[in-house]
Amino acid sequence: MAGELAAVGSSIASAIKAYAMPLFLLSLSMFYQLVVIPRSFPPSHYDALRIERYSSIEDVKDAYEKFFSNWNSGVEVPSTDDFIKIQYAYELLTNPLWKRDYDIFGIDEQHHVLEKVKRQYAEESYSHIGLPLLDATVSG
Repeated sequence: MAGELAAVGSSIASAIKAYAMPLFLLSLSMFYQLVVIPRSFPPSHYDALRIERYSSIEDVKDAYEKFFSNWNSGVEVPSTDDFIKIQYAYELLTNPLWKRDYDIFGIDEQHHVLEKVKRQYAEESYSHIGLPLLDATVSG
């Protein structure tokens, strides 16, 4: 009887030793795939508006109106950088052709405009920024 218990105990110990490293590596890879990799992707224009990816144009307009009402009421005063990101996201995602290209292919044709406007208005108040940022006749 004691010999059987010792054999069972040693088989459990050997099983733990055999599967400890694979289980550790599996746990580590799951953590990496679920936590580390998603944080390395740049934020999308949907994130700038704080809405879900692939939201409808109406949802984009509603989110922008929410930001705009907070800005006008004085509840929130955006930084110039935040204002430019939100305005750019709004203009990009309310144009059906640009939104389609962005949603399906991840194409952001006017990204150079975003960087140019950020440099141009870096030291100014958001109220001095010329709108619209994007020219709808450029693409189509």
